[in-house]
Order: sequence, then structure tokens, then C-alpha cells
Amino acid sequence: MNKPFALLLALSAATLAPAAHAAGNLDCQLRYNLSGWSLIYKTASGNGTVSCSNGTSLPVRIEVKGGGLTVGKSKITNGRGSFTGAVSVNELLGTYASVGAHAGAVKSSNAQVMTKGEKLNIPSETKLEFTLRKRLDTSSDQLFLAAEASELPGLHAVVSRAEEREPIGLVRALYEVTLLVADHAEMARRAARVFGLDAKRFHPIRSEPYGYAGTLTLFRDDALDRIEVVTPFDDTKTMGRFFRSHGPRLYMAYAEADDPAAIRARLLEHAPRDWTGPREAKQPDNLYLHPKALGGVLLGVSRTSFGWIWSGHPERVVPA
Repeated sequence: MNKPFALLLALSAATLAPAAHAAGNLDCQLRYNLSGWSLIYKTASGNGTVSCSNGTSLPVRIEVKGGGLTVGKSKITNGRGSFTGAVSVNELLGTYASVGAHAGAVKSSNAQVMTKGEKLNIPSETKLEFTLRKRLDTSSDQLFLAAEASELPGLHAVVSRAEEREPIGLVRALYEVTLLVADHAEMARRAARVFGLDAKRFHPIRSEPYGYAGTLTLFRDDALDRIEVVTPFDDTKTMGRFFRSHGPRLYMAYAEADDPAAIRARLLEHAPRDWTGPREAKQPDNLYLHPKALGGVLLGVSRTSFGWIWSGHPERVVPA
């Protein structure tokens, strides 16, 4: 939802007035901190708390996007804003679109934000978006992250605390899920922001035979774990047809195995027509298990370390 917002990064003089809820009588105050402003992507994010006149409060996650703003400081500490005419604190969640710093209660041609006594100039032509989301509780061992919260269409994720586990069965570990999207570059930027990833680790990927281009959002320097964010460009290929019919969503996953030949032996016995890969090689580097073999999931299985061939470090592949 879009709401009028007089000035997104304003002092307490600015007022947010949610037009859709003008019948309410709550006055609410926002206190927040922002950091990580990117002059390239024009984004920043942080945390805050909304407190209302009826005693309710809500911890929020804040994201700012926009152009025309030159920021000399990488942080905004103790930022402030206010809401009027709200029905409840939860009604304030959503996206506010600015109309320039000259609008609303701030009348000067260059509004200012205070950051521990220092001034941050916001030109009057600045146009920004300011999004408030409910801050997620990360105190438990698992966190469910819906696609609506992450703004990664089609990706619903459960985030667990990292811990070493002994493999069960022939698969060593899952290391990749493939997410089909319309703009893989933008979705990779969102993944970096949502999951706190370093985009310098990311690796581009492109396949003419399969008709797609994308980004491998590698989580760490020393591991293959990642989300493969992919945009199909050929509607005549399987992936392109799937995306055209179903839109943004998960397409497949990838796993590692120390002994793919043992998995192949089981496939030959239990699902001989429902996989692809080399049938004669002593130790196959790559197998594809079709959805029919796994009850609806397309799964790639690569020999341990072999995935580095298309992940930016082919020198890390250990020979079979």
C-alpha cells in the first residue's frame, strides 16, 4: 500500500498521515536508526519502534529507497517521525511515497535530519520510499520468512541457526535452491539486503542451452551454499515455459554427494526413466532427478566439490 508521507527522513516537525485510516484518533511516534546508505542502489535500512498514544508499540524494520539524495554520513541515529489519524499501530505498516522535502510541515527548501548533532541535507527534489515492516523475532532457533516479508517473490524460507550435522543417507548436503524471477539482478540485491550477504561474493551464471541468466548469491567464500536467482530468456526451453506458466517461484534444488554412482544405482532400480545423467561413467559428476522420481521436486546432485566449476572457482574441484 502506498501512503502520503510528508518527509521520509524528517525531524519531529514532519507528520505522516495515512489517508486510508484518517478516521482514527491515534497519534504515534517513530524512533529509528538507519545505516548502510548506498549511493549506487540508493537504499538504506535499519530498525525502529513505533509508539502510540494508547500505550501500544511495535518494533519495526525500516527500508528507504530513492534518488536525488547525497548522503555524507553512513548512519542516521535517533531519527524521528510522527503519525496522525491512525486506527492501530499495525495499520501503520506499509510503504510511504514522498512528494519531495518541501511538502508537508517542513517548509524550508532544504530539510535537515539530525544525526547526533550533525546535519544531513535533503534537497527539495528528493523522492524517496520509506517502508515500515514488523520486525521479526530472531530469539528462537528457527525463523519463518515469507516472500511478502522479504520481497523475494516465490521464496518462503525457514532460517535455522547454523550447526554441523552428520549427513544421513547418500546426500552430503543441499547447497542451492533456484528461484525464477523477472529481474535476477534486482532480486540478488534484495537477497543481499535481506540476508546480510556480501555481493562481492556473488557470481554471474548464464546458460544458452537451458535459456537463462542469473546470479549465484554465495553466502560464504569457502562454501557453495547460495540462492541461485535466475531469469529465463527462452520460452521454448523447459525453464522458460515453467516461468511463463507459473511466474516467480522455486524451480529446483541442488545437493552434493560423495558417491553419486550409488545414487545412480538406486535410480536405475527404482526410477529408471525419471533421471538424466551419464549412465556409463564410473563416478558421474552430475545427475538430475526428475520431479516424478521425488514426488514433485527437481533435484540436481553433483559430486562433492564439482559445483565449483560453474561457481567461480573451478580450481577447487577435487578430481574423482
